[in-house]
Amino acid sequence: MRYTITLFLILISASSFAQYQPLISDSTSWYIKHEIWDGAFIEHLYLGDTVTIGSKLYHEVMLEEGTFQGVAGYLREDPSTGKAWLLGIEDTSEYLIMDLSLSAGDSFYVKMFPYGEAYAHVAEAELVNGKKVLTLDYHFGGGFIDEELKFMEGVGPNATFLYQVDYATASQIEALFGYLVCTVYEGSILTYAWDTITFECGPLFDGISQQQLSGNYVPFPNPATDLLYINGFSVETTLFTPMGIEIMKTKATVIPVAHLPRGIYYVHIKSEGKPAATTKVILQ
Repeated sequence: MRYTITLFLILISASSFAQYQPLISDSTSWYIKHEIWDGAFIEHLYLGDTVTIGSKLYHEVMLEEGTFQGVAGYLREDPSTGKAWLLGIEDTSEYLIMDLSLSAGDSFYVKMFPYGEAYAHVAEAELVNGKKVLTLDYHFGGGFIDEELKFMEGVGPNATFLYQVDYATASQIEALFGYLVCTVYEGSILTYAWDTITFECGPLFDGISQQQLSGNYVPFPNPATDLLYINGFSVETTLFTPMGIEIMKTKATVIPVAHLPRGIYYVHIKSEGKPAATTKVILQ
């Protein structure tokens, strides 16, 4: 009997220290989809140096997007409970962004801009590939994201770390529309994909993915070497890398490109302020 009791106590003790897979890792990268006014882009998020704020130890959340590159906030976590908090760069207090200890029916406060504040409830708790996933009854997204909020062990919120911030931070990092985690890499190894078939993240421009919207606005020549010409009047052209990083924006119809690295770029054209074309060009 004594041995039985001892074994029981050992099992209880071991379970009390059981941990969820942590989010914080020096080699993890999140590639995320970011909605904007007339499209969406793929951006890069990773964790930087540690920093002490008050008496709490955080990791910098580094964001690389078109016009913002740098520290977007500060993340800390408790792997024993699956809880994580984010302090936005312009926020005065941190917000709980994930809690894996919740069960079906439990509530969670969400303040995702611009979709509104609400007490969401856990609609489903499941194991996916041995990791806990919670689905909440909070819907977010506009024309390019259409999701229920999820907390995913080892991945984080599917709305990324940056959804639970104040307006000042959202404005600073240009996060005025939704984010969605597309893929997660541990070093060079893919550990999560929103789409396990194509490993992409759905439409990026006006309901179609990297396709030309109008035959009247065609960048040429394609491939290009030194100059790229744009047909049309009153146009604004933006060049992006395949990862959604903005390279240049111009209203010229003759664009010098000789200085750019050779490779694939996406060209998004507006005419009189409205989307006119999105297409792929090759620089060689």
